[in-house]
Amino acid sequence: MAARVMFVMNTLLRGTNASFTSTGKTSSACGVNALGLGSLAFPRAFWTSLVFMGSVGSATLAVASSSSSSSSYDSSFATTPSSPIRCEASAPAAAAPSAEHQNSAAGRLRKWREKNWEQNNTAWHKQAVNGALGKYAHQLLVAPRDGTKAKEIYDAQGGHVVLFPLSGKTLDIVYAATRKEVASVVGVEGVRLAVKEFAREHPSLDLRETKTTPGGGLLGRFLPAIFKDEATATETWEGGRVTILRADWFDATLSDAKATAVFDRGALVAIHPSLRESYVSQLETAVVPGARVLIVGIERQGSASGVAMGPPFHTTVDDIAALFSSERWSAPILLETKGMDDGGPLPERFAKAGLTAVNEQIVLVERK
Repeated sequence: MAARVMFVMNTLLRGTNASFTSTGKTSSACGVNALGLGSLAFPRAFWTSLVFMGSVGSATLAVASSSSSSSSYDSSFATTPSSPIRCEASAPAAAAPSAEHQNSAAGRLRKWREKNWEQNNTAWHKQAVNGALGKYAHQLLVAPRDGTKAKEIYDAQGGHVVLFPLSGKTLDIVYAATRKEVASVVGVEGVRLAVKEFAREHPSLDLRETKTTPGGGLLGRFLPAIFKDEATATETWEGGRVTILRADWFDATLSDAKATAVFDRGALVAIHPSLRESYVSQLETAVVPGARVLIVGIERQGSASGVAMGPPFHTTVDDIAALFSSERWSAPILLETKGMDDGGPLPERFAKAGLTAVNEQIVLVERK
């Protein structure tokens, strides 16, 4: 390779949210692009110098600092696009993700990581298998209908492929992996710390990171962890019958999952209502015709302001029916309405919000 590039990177200024994009005409015209660094994002990265050595052509560097986004799954997305560092040559290469897209993805994952997982503020995580999964597993994991793609996969795999969206470190994954009707389990979780804790707490699964897509081209895999962006990088963890995809749900490529069953407890109700259609669109790419989805919805009762708050957001069977198009999904079946957390006392935070009751609605839908 004609271009020789040496980077000297030291930490100097916290809070810079810079993206590295290339607009080079050809890889030889821009040595950085030749090494596959066409779309490399360094959130909260700190630079003192970039030293280019060798034949890299003309380059223009510009660095701008921006405050980190505070957007999250449970808030409207306010983004502050940052000015990129650019390696410019005479013609465009593949376009990098927009700054707005990067910031929204990075912001929502950062919120869950910093305010929840790093602070051990994970009240939604239960130290037991979810009661709805245990009670209705026989309906979720029933053999798919004959003539469906789900039945074809079920027969070929010797059981279901069960998907857990926004899986955290739920014990439901471990439970599903032990079921005789299940061939494999796939979890999708955006926060790296959650995946690491899950792997550490279940050593019998022997989960190991087997594949990394760093979001930084050819050299991205060699970057220190501090420079890896959860919003663009992905990892695959595998152990036995369990696979965890560490990726942002809304950006992940899920078509390879080919799930025949899905358990959604704490995913649809956790995201902001403005993202629900996008969530369902992603779900549709992850499942095959004939797949069943068991959803634990939330019914809030009380003041209008309390009902509108979240997460968990008010998500009833009627909301689910509106989201899951009748062209692609069967009519949702309400299996049960029960008090949240199996009828325990109303948590104080809900009472303070003006709520009189918070119920769970267990809903079953099937992909046509």
